[in-house]
Amino acid sequence: MHLIGVDLGRQNDFAAPVILEDELILEPVTIMPDGVPPRYRDVPTSLMRIYNLVDMCQWRGVSYPMITRRIKDITISPLISRDYILVVDATGVGIPVIDMMREQDLFPIGITITGGNVVTMSEFGYNVPKRDIVVNMQVVFQRERIRIAEELELAATFRDQLKHYTTPDKLTARGKQTFGNDAEVGNDDLVTAAGIVLWYAEKVLGSMVQLPTGKEKEFNPAKAGLS
Repeated sequence: MHLIGVDLGRQNDFAAPVILEDELILEPVTIMPDGVPPRYRDVPTSLMRIYNLVDMCQWRGVSYPMITRRIKDITISPLISRDYILVVDATGVGIPVIDMMREQDLFPIGITITGGNVVTMSEFGYNVPKRDIVVNMQVVFQRERIRIAEELELAATFRDQLKHYTTPDKLTARGKQTFGNDAEVGNDDLVTAAGIVLWYAEKVLGSMVQLPTGKEKEFNPAKAGLS
């Protein structure tokens, strides 16, 4: 299944779509003290979601109607699975653009990035603290559950943005960490797009799927929103 994250940017900023392809693999087996792997016990088998970052691009000076049409073109490409999920940054200008996308028969899930501490539902999707998005992305990368196609033209740019995006830049008076990019990198469009779609995949779809022992052949990933 393809997971498409979109940072819409602001005037004179980059807009950026990032496309991930997910797959399910058996969770690495841990040998118990008695030497019996847990998958041979009467417990569920775990499938773990991993990701491949297969494409990304940056658009500058492109109107929101044109961005909407370009996203539509991406979703109807024969290279994109029909059960794709589209996650869009709804912060700031995002909500009107989400309306445009709906008029084009797209079904975006809006993520509004906040400075708060609690995830809440919104009319268009979710309000998510930036810290949650950053920490979730750190965990996915630290556990090596995502691969970046190094032949992509923007692979190095993505890694530079990631390094700064996931580094705390200051501590508030209340002891709260904040995150962001510094002037050397400037933009965080690619990692924002990746961050919101990874948050949705991990926290809403779920990073793990539990299967009853012996039922693996009966499992239909599509019914669980998985690939």
